[in-house]
Amino acid sequence: MIIPIHPPQLVKDIMSQTPSLREHLVPANRARMRPGVLLSLSKQVICDVTLYDLNTSKTGVLLPANNIVELPARVVVNDQRDLTYAICYTTFQYKQHVCLQIATRPTAMSDFIFPMTEEPTQDATSEAAEAPLSKAS
Repeated sequence: MIIPIHPPQLVKDIMSQTPSLREHLVPANRARMRPGVLLSLSKQVICDVTLYDLNTSKTGVLLPANNIVELPARVVVNDQRDLTYAICYTTFQYKQHVCLQIATRPTAMSDFIFPMTEEPTQDATSEAAEAPLSKAS
């Protein structure tokens, strides 16, 4: 679902805010607006969003006005138009406006592997250390 907001209104809203907000969230010329979903690294859906391109080569995110949440430092972005996943860092958030820096190249949904979010247990680590290394033939 795309959050109904038009780029000229978005620019007007951003330009009326503080200078730091303006430098972080100004849409790029010909910015693509597309539906997306933010997920935690453990595959939990955070919320549906609207994604758009920023002048700073980062990705802008509009959170739904009725579901403004503080995002974790790293999120997975599901771009529903391009059918890709990418891990991103949250660099800036002001109310429903978020700026994300892409950390990994966007990957097709079928090829994406969610990162491990849990540390390996001590037993698994010690077993791996004790296992003999096999030589490639």
